[in-house]
This record gives sequence, structure tokens and C-alpha cells, in this order.
Amino acid sequence: MSKTNSTNHSSAFSTKTISLCGIFLVFTLLFLFLAGSISNIQMISYCLSSIFVIIILEESNLRAGIAFYVASSLLALLVLPNKLAIVPYILFFGHYGIWYYWYTKTKNKYLVHAINYLVANVSVFTIYFTCKELFVALKIPSFILFIPVVEVFIFLFDYMYGRCLYYYRRDVKSKIS
Repeated sequence: MSKTNSTNHSSAFSTKTISLCGIFLVFTLLFLFLAGSISNIQMISYCLSSIFVIIILEESNLRAGIAFYVASSLLALLVLPNKLAIVPYILFFGHYGIWYYWYTKTKNKYLVHAINYLVANVSVFTIYFTCKELFVALKIPSFILFIPVVEVFIFLFDYMYGRCLYYYRRDVKSKIS
């Protein structure tokens, strides 16, 4: 019996992790579908779709978090009708939790925070140049004015992401375990 228990504990993908991934995949796809369908709640849906990666990382490990991000991105491409609406998730929101997790686990917080911020900026600007149609709703007249909007968004998103993680650790994690 001890051999079976040690095998189960060393597994990267426990039954709990697989179950959470399955449930969170459904929620991620739902939020991505809403982001592609209802423009009024597009940014909220993208932000909510990104939360599930960090929960998988908190409950399991880095491999499970990366696998969840890849699976959710591929499944969204296969299932959802609006392929353009999936691009922000793939290029920014989906992998943001992986970078944030790395940030919280590293000793050199300033360097990692700078890298996280750089990756976020590169991701957002890549999204802007690959699918400008998604930003039409923002009604920003020029790219120069877009830059401060992006910086404020990244700052607020990072802050809110941290608050959600704090709330999860404080109030929810013990109820899932």
C-alpha cells in the first residue's frame, strides 16, 4: 500500500488536479465565448478566464499549470467560433498566471516583476498589432494614446490578479483541499 501511495503523491497530475482542470476548462471556454460574443463584457471575460491558470498552479505545480494553459488554448481554438477573440487569451491572459506564479515564488522580486511587466507589455502590443479589430471598442484615436491606456490596464490587472490570488489563498483554498 505504501508503494501505491508514494506513486500517487509523486504524480504530476493527481485525480484532484485533473478534475479541477476539467471544470476550469469549461469555465475558461465559457468566458472566452462571452468575450467573443458580447463586446460590453469583453475585458471582464478575458480577465476572469485568466484566473483559472493560477488556481491550477496553486493546487498542483508548474507542469500542470502549463498543461492547463496549452489545453485551454488548443480547446478554445478547436471549439469556439470566434477565433480572433481567442488571440488575447493565448498571447496575454492565458499565460499571465504562469508568469505571476513565477513572480510570487522567486526571491528576486524586482527583477522578476520587471520581466513580468515586460512580458505583459510585449504581449499586449503583439495583440494590438495582430488583431486591431478587438481594440475598436476602446475608441482610442492613436497608438500614442494607446500606450498609457495599456500601462494603466497592466498595472490594474496585475493588482487585481494579486488580490484574487490573495482571496483564493485566504478564503477558498482550504475549502477545496
